[in-house]
Amino acid sequence: MGSRTVFAAAITALPAVVAAAELVGPEKIEPGDLAILRLDIPENAQVAWQAFGPEKTVTNWVALERGRVVVFASRTSGVYHFACAIWYGQLIQMLVHRLGNGERQPEPKPPDPPRPPQPHQAWAEWAREKAIALVGPPRQKEALLLAASFEKIAAGIKAGQFSTPRQAREALRTTSRAALGEAALRWGRFSDAVDAQMDGLSAKGQLTTLDQYAEIWMAIAAGLETVP
Repeated sequence: MGSRTVFAAAITALPAVVAAAELVGPEKIEPGDLAILRLDIPENAQVAWQAFGPEKTVTNWVALERGRVVVFASRTSGVYHFACAIWYGQLIQMLVHRLGNGERQPEPKPPDPPRPPQPHQAWAEWAREKAIALVGPPRQKEALLLAASFEKIAAGIKAGQFSTPRQAREALRTTSRAALGEAALRWGRFSDAVDAQMDGLSAKGQLTTLDQYAEIWMAIAAGLETVP
C-alpha cells in the first residue's frame, strides 16, 4: 500500500470533529533554501504528515519534535503541499500548507518599442512634406493627379512594360505632365526634388532595379494622396 493510501486511510478512520490548531511557515522560498513549518497543537495531540510536490515522491523533508516541526529543502522548483492530520481524543483537524519553491511571478512584459519608420513610410512622409513645402495651395487635387501618375508607371513596371529605369523615368515625366496640364509648372520643383533623390541613390548603387523604382514611386504616391 502506498504512503498516500496509508495517510488517507488514517484520516478516514478518525472521527470528523475539528479541533483548533495552527500551521505556520513561509509561503515562498528559493530553490535550495530551508523552509521550516511549525505546528501549534496541544501537547497530547498526535500528527501524521504527507508531502506532495513536482517529484513523484517527495522525500527531502523531515518531521521533528513529534510532528510539531517540519523541515524541508529542495532544488526542484515548483509548488509543494504539506498536509497534516492532527488528532487527540475525539478531536481531529486536517491542515494543508502551500509552499512555492522558486515560484516567481512573471516579469511584466515591457511595451513593444516603437516600430522604426519603414523605407516606404519614409518615402511617403518625404513626398508629403516636399509637396507642402514646394507647392502652394490649392494643391490637393493636383497632388492626387500626380499620385495617380506615379501609381500608373509603377504598375507598368510590375506589368513588364519597361526594360530600363531610364524608360520608366521618362514615362513618368510624360504621364505626370499630361495629368497636371498647366499645373505642371507649379509642380516643377517637386519633380526636380524627386529626380535629385533618384539620381543620388542611383549614383550610390542603392537604386538599380525597376522593382526598386516601383516600390519608391508607390510610396511617393501614398504620400501625395495625403497632401492637404
